[in-house]
Order: sequence, then C-alpha cells, then structure tokens
Amino acid sequence: MIYVGSQYFRAPTPPEADWDRDIEQARHYGLDYVRFWLMWNWYCRAEGEFDFSSLRRLLDTCQRHGMKALMLVNLESVPAWLVRKHPEAIYVDSDDGLYRPESVGNTPAGGFPGLCFHNRPVVEAGKDYIRALVSEFADHPAVECWEPHNEPMFEAGRYNDSIYCYCDASVAAFRDYLRDRYGDVETLNADWRRNYGCFEEVEPPRRRGMYNDWIDLRLFHLESLIETLRWRVGTIRENDPDHYVMIHTRGGSGVTRNLAKEGIDDYRMAELVDKYGTAAFPQCGPEHEYFLAMAGARCAARGKEFWMAELQSGPYGMGVHRSDAEPACEYCGSSTMEGTIDLTPGGFDPGQVTAERLAMWSWSGIAQGGKGVMYWQYRNESFGLEYGFGLTKLDGSAHPRLEAVKRFKHKLTRYGELFEQAEPLPTEVAIAWDPRNDIVNWTAVGCTDAVKNSIKGIHLALWHTDYPVDVLRLDTEVVDEDFGRYRVIYLPFSPFISSASAGKLREFVEGGGTLVAEASAAQFDDTMGVCPVVPGQGLDELFGCRRVEVRTMPARLMPRLTVEGHTMAARMHKEVLQPGGDGAVIGEFTSGEPAVVSNQVGQGRAIYIGTNPFMAYREEPDAAARRWVVALNEGVRRAAWTDAPGVVARAMQSGERRLVFLLNTMDAEVSVTLHVAWDGPLPAAREILVQKAARFSSAAEGLEIREDLPSYGTRIYVLEAARS
Repeated sequence: MIYVGSQYFRAPTPPEADWDRDIEQARHYGLDYVRFWLMWNWYCRAEGEFDFSSLRRLLDTCQRHGMKALMLVNLESVPAWLVRKHPEAIYVDSDDGLYRPESVGNTPAGGFPGLCFHNRPVVEAGKDYIRALVSEFADHPAVECWEPHNEPMFEAGRYNDSIYCYCDASVAAFRDYLRDRYGDVETLNADWRRNYGCFEEVEPPRRRGMYNDWIDLRLFHLESLIETLRWRVGTIRENDPDHYVMIHTRGGSGVTRNLAKEGIDDYRMAELVDKYGTAAFPQCGPEHEYFLAMAGARCAARGKEFWMAELQSGPYGMGVHRSDAEPACEYCGSSTMEGTIDLTPGGFDPGQVTAERLAMWSWSGIAQGGKGVMYWQYRNESFGLEYGFGLTKLDGSAHPRLEAVKRFKHKLTRYGELFEQAEPLPTEVAIAWDPRNDIVNWTAVGCTDAVKNSIKGIHLALWHTDYPVDVLRLDTEVVDEDFGRYRVIYLPFSPFISSASAGKLREFVEGGGTLVAEASAAQFDDTMGVCPVVPGQGLDELFGCRRVEVRTMPARLMPRLTVEGHTMAARMHKEVLQPGGDGAVIGEFTSGEPAVVSNQVGQGRAIYIGTNPFMAYREEPDAAARRWVVALNEGVRRAAWTDAPGVVARAMQSGERRLVFLLNTMDAEVSVTLHVAWDGPLPAAREILVQKAARFSSAAEGLEIREDLPSYGTRIYVLEAARS
C-alpha cells in the first residue's frame, strides 16, 4: 500500500481541545497516518516517574477515527532533573563552551539538544524512558510503528556552527576508538604524523588544520551516533517485537548535506531498521535537490521500503518570515537559529506552496518508488519560531493544500494496485561519492560547498536531460557497491579516493563502463599524503593523463571549456593536463591548454576533466553542457524524456503496464513534447489525473505526445502494449 499521513503532535501543540476535530477532519481528507513526537521531558517530569495519560487520550482519539500513529521517540528533549543530576554530560564545544539544554524552534518545550550519550547514566535514563513508553503502548490498536530519532545527526550542532562533543566522557571514548582502530600508538603516530608516547596523550582536534585527525574524529562521532541508534532500536524491539521500526533522515543519503558537520550516513542507518525515508523541503533549495535526496534515500534503503517521510506541506515558516527559505533580516542580516547553518545569501526565490505545487511534489515521490508520503505538517505550530508548514489554515480549517492531498489520496486509492506494484525501471547512470571528502573539504576550507556543488551540478545536468540516477558509495570499506550494474558513472570533485576504490573504478571501466571525473581526483593517498601524480592512486594510468599544473581560479577569471564541439562554463580548478599512453585530448580551455582527456581501457572509456564544469552548471545551466551529457551517456536508453529542462519525465513498470509521470517543476505554463522509449505498435494509453485522452504518435525512438502543462502541472500516463 501507499502510506499517506502527516506530522501532527509535538507537545504541547496542538492543544487537546482540538484533537478530536483535527483527527476527524484529517481522516475526511484522506490521511490514514499521523506522527507524534514523544518528547522525553514532557512525559518524565521527575526521575522514575512517567505520565502518559495525555498520550493515551490522543491515541484513543486516533482509534475512534480509524487513524494510525507513527510514534517518534525524542530523546533530544532531556528532562530538567537529569540535567541537574548529571551536569558533566552537558555538551561541550571545541572552545570548552557548554551547550545547556534550552528551547529551540523544533523543541519548543525545551531540553534541546539533550545530553551527551558518551555518559553512561544518560544512556541508561534514555533506555528507561523508551522501555516505559514502548511497553505502555505496544498493544494499543492505533500504533503503526516506532521511530527512534528524528533525522539522526550530530544534534548539538544542528543549529550552530560549533563542533561537539569535548566533554570528559567523549574525549575518553575517542581515545578508546583510536586504540581499537590503530592497535598501538606507533601506528597512530605514523598515520597522524605525530610523536605521542601513549593514547592518553592524544587530544581530539579543535581547530581545522590536519586531515587525518579530523577524519578520525568525525568518523568516531558518526560511529557513536550509529551506536546510539542501535541501542534505541534494540530497546524498542525488546519491548515491542510486533511493530516495525523506521528512520527518516535529512537530505537523502547524506549526499546533499554536510557530513562533516551533520553526520548523516543513510546507508549505516537504514541497516538498523525495517523501513526508511528522507525529509524533503523543496522551498529550501532548487526543485531538483529533493529528487537527488529521494534518489539517495532509495539507494541507501537497499531494497527496503522507503518513504518521502517529511514532505513540506505549507510555506516555509521560521521566526517572522513566511515562504522564505533564507530567514534572515533584510536590514542587518541576522538570522533565526534554524537559519544559521543553511543560510545562503543570494537571490533564490522559494516561490509559493500552492496546492498544485504540493501535488506535484507528492507525485514526484511516487514516481521515484516511494511507498509513503508523510507531510510536514498538519497544523501550524501555535507558538515558538517554527510555526509554518501547515496543511490547514491557522485556525485548523482546511486549506486548498489539504484539498490537494485529498485528491492525491483519492487517485492512489482508485488506482491502488497500479501504484502499489509500480517500481522504477533499472537505472544505468550513477554518481559515486566518498563521504570522507566532506571532511577533507571542510578541514581545508571550512565548508563542503565544492563537494556538494559538484554532486548537485552533475545531478542537475542529468535531471535536466531526464536520466534517473543512483547514488553510489565510493568508500568500499563501508559499502561494497556493484558498479557493474551501470553503464556510466560520474565522479564528482573527489580529492580523496582510496586505493581500493580506485581499483574498483578500473574494473568498472575495463568491463565496459564509462567513467567521467572532475578535477583533482585522488589528490591524496590512503594516508592523506599528497600523491606525487594527480590523478592519484594509479588513476593517471586509467585516465591516460596527469596534471602538469593547477590553479584555483575565481569564476570571473576562469576560461571556458571546449570539448567535443561543446563550449561551456568551467569552475574552480584549472588543471593543465598532459596525456600519456593512449590518452587523447578531447577538450581544451579557451586559453589553449589541454583540459579534457579520454582514454580507452579494456571495453570501456575513462574521461578526466581538468576543471569542474558541473559546479558551473549548478550555477548557470547551459544547453551545451546538456548536449555533452547526452553524448557521454551514449548507449543509455532513457525510458522517458522531454524537450524542456525543468519538466521532468519518469517511468515505472507496474506488471505489464508502463506508468509515465510528467512533472512541471516550474511556476510557469509550458508546452512540452514527451518522448517515451517504446518497442512495437502504438500502445493503448490513458491519462489518469485529469482524465483526458492520451494520443501518442510514433517517433524515431518510440512514442511522443505534445502536452500543455499549467504551472506545477502533473500528468500520469498508463501505457499498455497492444494485444495481438
């Protein structure tokens, strides 16, 4: 089935007087599920005392109306008594400053960010709360499932730029982690280039500077987060073995987020649970980025059911700002806490969240294989900074967006079997990345923008040309992906590539794949020493070239790139290349230097670009780059595509029927030609959203139809092969 629901309750809102009306209305408009944030401090005012009476009344209300509840356990709302009892567990930043628990936008009743779980008493108290909560409601008929953490990440740094945690317990745990990793201090000294006498002398880094210690520290924090999730999930299952457990994260596969700062590793987290999902707030960035987030979550789920687990359902609201993804003062530039990390000065217009746009977002999740859509959220928060996003008006009455949800659910129900059986067609194009590059780039310059903009630029070029993508992990020590499933793999800006990963990339090319890499690939070796030849790790032989010289240049000074007859913008690096072996120069900077080399290896081809055109494409998409991408993907058969960038086509198979989604992601009417790969005679075709005739005609590569789409308009075509 396709799950449709919404976030509803986060103590203390909405008020109890509204529960019956709200739940009844939500059911009337097609919602079957609501999510509750179960705040630790709200139900545990004193040590050993739990009062769940109000939560039971809320669940009983759901039961009366046939509504199911997703129960999200929130330990990031620590009770005040625990803070007073264990002040040593308060988070400590790199300047030895304390982050005392407080009220923030997403935790209005206080207790955020909780206490540091490297302190054993905090872990035991958290387990006690989970045991009491889960055992209390394991048998309640309204319970659908449990979630152990909201968007798991390095919580104390969620809304600020500091690094955590440096409390005594965290430092001791880090030293234990290093003992397990290195075995003896001499091995650590060799890797870190230090001269410690024992592990007790090792201090975690506090200022950016050296790669090795920062990689170890952030991977230690990630491992600690995974271990925290493991005991949360384990405690839930011990007390309720019958309900499934799911997790949703922020941004999908971590691929769109700063792993160095946030610690999101969807692959590791998805392993721990039964179902998986991602949050998507399209007003926070260009429309294509939530497609990338969904692709990342789908790949991280590795065959498990995955959801669009938080889909923005109303105007972005933070502080006094409405429909504004950059909640900063226009006069002085100051921002809400929630804007600190994600704030990007610029002219991005998030647009309005209309009913039509919300419907398009909803269908985009289904078009990518999602089996659930949970909206954020049903009601606006009634106090605090975070009071936007609602499906309803401020008074709780239905907004046109809620009507759109009702229509969405009606179609899902009417064509239930069709959508439930639908699966995306196999993907032949992938983006491969190693999360450690986030840490490398952050250590070097304090952000991950170069890594992320390279990834996002590659995705945008593929999105504009309607090539669905998979997100591959390049850190083979953690996730051993099957590269052989793909025809083309794009390698974004990756200054670190391990020797094991370099070997896998060679095997991929030798087996017939096409590998396309941006500049400065494998600049560092396995010990984070600078490779004497770039591309490093032996990849100079694979790509048939090496760097002669390199300069990082501002965009205004960067010469353009001409490759195979296509002239496009370049960005960041200007690497002058020297071909070697069978490598052939296929592109030059407009200033005359060799810039792109192609090398035939085995059955495949490796292409090295001595600059970062995909970073440039993210800022200024141009047709020449799109034409080159289509040429690079020669041999990849698109299932469906359009002639209009921004109008997205996606295809799914449902039994013997083909579903083709046409999604206008732009706030503008557009006339578009949809192309569908098809073998054989014209199929029987129908459009099921607006119930209009679908008259496809034969074309060179299959079928085509001309369609006029309104702003954010969506069409879904059902194609069935003609029977002989």
